Amino acid sequence: MCVVCGTNDETEYCKRHQSAYENLVKTYDIWQRATELSWDEYLGKVIENEFTGFWAMEVAQRLKTKKG
Repeated sequence: MCVVCGTNDETEYCKRHQSAYENLVKTYDIWQRATELSWDEYLGKVIENEFTGFWAMEVAQRLKTKKG
């Protein structure tokens, strides 16, 4: 079951949230090299960005909450 939306799936994330998670991880690698942001700081920037997509926003919020 998807931990974000509850879609009945056998993995931690449904396909849409899994794709968003993978994009967040890929993009973090680029941001981290350029800005030296921590993962938590990066997630905060993603959440604050008005242009962040819906699925990525949900995953970022989940990851930030899960850590804290």
